Amino acid sequence: SLNPVVGAITSAGLYTAPASISSSQNVNVIATSSADSTKTATATVNLQPTVSVAVSPTSATLRASQTQQFKATVTGTSNLAVTWSLNPVVGAITSAGLYTAPASISSSQNVNVIATSAGDTTKTATATVNLQGPAPPANLVATPASTSTVALTWSAAASGGLPVQNYRVYRGTTSSNLSQLAIISQTSYTDSTVTAAVTYYYAVAATDTAEDLSPISAVVKATVPTAPSAPTGLLATPVSNTTISVTWSAAASGGLPIQNYYVFRATTSSTWSHLATVAQPAYTDASGSSATEYYYAVQAADSGGDLSAMSATVSATTLALLSAPTNLVASAPSNVEVNLNWTAPPSGMPLASYSICRGTSISSLTSLKVVPATLASTTDTTVSPGTTYYYGIQAKDTGGNISPMSPVVVVTTPTNVVSLEDFGAKGDGI
Repeated sequence: SLNPVVGAITSAGLYTAPASISSSQNVNVIATSSADSTKTATATVNLQPTVSVAVSPTSATLRASQTQQFKATVTGTSNLAVTWSLNPVVGAITSAGLYTAPASISSSQNVNVIATSAGDTTKTATATVNLQGPAPPANLVATPASTSTVALTWSAAASGGLPVQNYRVYRGTTSSNLSQLAIISQTSYTDSTVTAAVTYYYAVAATDTAEDLSPISAVVKATVPTAPSAPTGLLATPVSNTTISVTWSAAASGGLPIQNYYVFRATTSSTWSHLATVAQPAYTDASGSSATEYYYAVQAADSGGDLSAMSATVSATTLALLSAPTNLVASAPSNVEVNLNWTAPPSGMPLASYSICRGTSISSLTSLKVVPATLASTTDTTVSPGTTYYYGIQAKDTGGNISPMSPVVVVTTPTNVVSLEDFGAKGDGI
């Protein structure tokens, strides 16, 4: 029998300790005579708890010169001390469990950090440190820049101890089929060997001065844009004798934003010259000559400088300058008034007014008054009797253009007429 009943014993006297022993204790194994139960003998079994060691954390990833504090927990003994060791011996660890990675890591590898119980050297626990060389570049971005270029940028890779020296740029038409494209020292690269409308995949890896190669970065993709479509709906509208308004529909993007429009002009449909660069789909050409036909075409450009095809060609003719009024007639129905009549001139723009000019000689005409363009006659009531006057008329259109002077006409007002009554005469005797 057992006292206390801890563990088990067979009828043949085989004692088995319990599977778990939480603390040290004694168990009495008692043999009692079957012939005389008052006769016994006792043996003592001293049960000892099982020594175990645990280490936390169980793993860590470090780069050159980084540190990690490990902690060992010992159970099953009152001796809680451990000794620390490394396998392989790469880096260093203190008696307190502080691990320091080596100052230089030529390649990625694992180091076992081992805690051994001082109370039972057969009991150990192991943690794993993964030592990393150069880190993969991060934040890789591929930006389509034009129909022939893709711009790549990324963050500098963290060193594994040795300085990062170069970056290897990889490209493929699938994410699983990348080949080396370039080796550069900067954190950016412009790929100018692409084809429009093709999707490319990119990744970057870092190398240090010992040619240790990092893992590749995350793979990113970019689709190369196509050129913008040609502007449509081009319309040229005469506005004045020097101005034509040109409008069109916005061009469709090929992937990059439309940035500018190039406006071209010609006096024939083949002698083009660049007239202006604008951001909006409209332009006012104020540099024309009157009554002249001009041809226009427009080309779109995106933010990468890619040019569309030329739009369809349109033409417009600037408005003609107004002519001088014609058929001017001056008559003096009395000695204090002169009537003027004329014919409106042809004009490309609407007529706005007439300037009536008068003088006492053909060379001394000055503006007398302005009448609206709705009139084709007026009366001058500021004349004097018996005086000769010269008249001319100029027309003005709504664009502010002034016609040449009409042919000048001359008229003489009658002299004063004196009646007999003015002298007091009466009747028929005179």
